[in-house]
Formats: sequence, structure tokens, C-alpha cells
Amino acid sequence: MDCKSLEYIDGFNGLTDSLASDYLSWKKWFGSEKAEEIDLPKTFKDISFFHKMMLIKVLRPDRMTYSLRNFVVEKMGKEYTEQPPFDINEIYAETTE
Repeated sequence: MDCKSLEYIDGFNGLTDSLASDYLSWKKWFGSEKAEEIDLPKTFKDISFFHKMMLIKVLRPDRMTYSLRNFVVEKMGKEYTEQPPFDINEIYAETTE
């Protein structure tokens, strides 16, 4: 149902037909451990990062958090996804001021 809804968005024309005709490639992508990091099957290989996230949301919602993290890293930088190391001395200095 959600796949059919995506077809109303530019870039996803023929998605359900592709899922049926290119079954083996989609099965390989769907079964991969890190689907957000590998290429989609040939028909949808060149879609934008944002469109790929929409597809992951529909077909692999378990990988959505990782996909969002990759999106933030690509668009804004790694510093927005990694926590700085814990420094007890710095924390102590802030509490005694």
C-alpha cells in the first residue's frame, strides 16, 4: 500500500512494477544488513538521498534511524551526530563556578 502511494511522487514512477519485475535485485537489497548504505536496484539507483530515505521508510523502517544519521552527516557534518568525549574535569569546573 505504501509503495503504491510513493508512485505519486516524482522519481518513484513504476516502483511497484519494478518490485515485481526486478524481484531478485530488490530481494538482495531488502535482505541486506545495511540497506541504507548499498545501491538500490538499477531503476532507482540514481534517486536522491532524500528519496532513498522515503523508500527506506516504506520498505525497511528498521533502518530509518541509520539512514537519518547518514543524511545529517552528509548535509551538516559528523559533529552533529557524534557526542564529544566525556570530560569530568570540565564538568566539575562548570559546577564550581
